Amino acid sequence: MYPSLPRRKDNILFKIFGTAIVLLVMSLPLDLYIGVRAFANPEGFWQEFALGAVAVYVLGGFQFIFLLIGVFILFALWLDNI
Repeated sequence: MYPSLPRRKDNILFKIFGTAIVLLVMSLPLDLYIGVRAFANPEGFWQEFALGAVAVYVLGGFQFIFLLIGVFILFALWLDNI
């Protein structure tokens, strides 16, 4: 009787904006590292080494976790059978 409206999950704009938001959240640790590095302005080998070690240990872990969660969310967003 009434025309059925497309579900929000089937809307392509919803999928594109959802993907953009997920990619933005997934890249936050990298953006944080770039900002801290620009603000700290390390000089010399040991300062560079310490900042790089902290970035790999702390922010790399967050980046990996966000990558796993983001890939799952993108699969759920773009595939209809999940």
